[in-house]
Amino acid sequence: MFVFQPLTLKLTRPYQWAHGSHWIKYGVIVAVVKDKSQPPIGWGEIALPPDVTISPEAIVRELKTLTYGLEPFAPDFIDRLDERQPNPRYRNGLVGAVLTAKAMEENIPLADFLAGKPGFQTVKVNGFLETLPPQEAVDRVSYLVETGIEVVKLKCSRDVQADLERVAAVAEAFPTLKLRLDPNGVWDECDCVAIFKQLQKFPIEYIEEPIPIRQNLSRLRELRQIIPIAADHWGNTKADLEDIIRSQAVDRLVLKSQVCGGPDRTHALANAAFESGLDCTVTASLETLVGITVALHCAASLPNNDCAHGLHLWDYIQPNVFESPKVKNGRISLPENPGLGFVPSMRNGG
Repeated sequence: MFVFQPLTLKLTRPYQWAHGSHWIKYGVIVAVVKDKSQPPIGWGEIALPPDVTISPEAIVRELKTLTYGLEPFAPDFIDRLDERQPNPRYRNGLVGAVLTAKAMEENIPLADFLAGKPGFQTVKVNGFLETLPPQEAVDRVSYLVETGIEVVKLKCSRDVQADLERVAAVAEAFPTLKLRLDPNGVWDECDCVAIFKQLQKFPIEYIEEPIPIRQNLSRLRELRQIIPIAADHWGNTKADLEDIIRSQAVDRLVLKSQVCGGPDRTHALANAAFESGLDCTVTASLETLVGITVALHCAASLPNNDCAHGLHLWDYIQPNVFESPKVKNGRISLPENPGLGFVPSMRNGG
């Protein structure tokens, strides 16, 4: 059976991005138990986008309706769930809980269960920076660099001049650092060619969704000749992936388990992308260490271990549901135990 824990958590600092500034994180932790007399053995998380404020209690009511009559340990559970066409974030939490439970029963990490073979023990991570003023940005990056991080993702905004100043300050202070920029599609009314040419002098690995991807394929084909482009919120189904490959408009996929609809789909899409010559970055949403660790297992299950993945978000929620990972040489290790790797503490539940 499923057990649902609604979450309303105050963040340690505001999450600032192109669509606003947010202090509260809403979501639901999903646990799965095989016997009512036993503790949970599988865990997943449903994390809402930062700008969505649906009541977690309302989500729990929807989840109970969605899963009515379904047995999580039945062999056909996922097929029967998919027949009900769940919201991808709901599916992520439910399927994540079931798959971590199955991995626990097999006494292997979720990464190994997804890959069908031993996955990687450590994963390289990029740092994360909100839309901060230049000096604050440099101070935050200084802390990240001390942990061995070599790649930092900078959120961008509609204020392109402020974005350029932030990028310039970070690049000047840390000339060997690789940068990833993420405007979340809000540069669509800008002269992107001019912006990209101004950014070309900086060590930018890629720009993630500078403008809405699907509607601007010809513009993106032009822009990626200046700086590589990554697609976010497109490529979350096999049909999308085929369209991306045909379009030749992007260089990389950014995959979130919350958006793809679960670790199983994330793993399958990433492998298909790799086979087609597209690199992938696995990122977490704004979520607790349950969701972040599911994403970590997805990254560890991939065939390539050279990419820095976007998982360094746990410090927004402190104390978290488990001890925060230690970044060493720019990498974090998978938990040593099977399944998810740890038993979450629910003391932060709202």
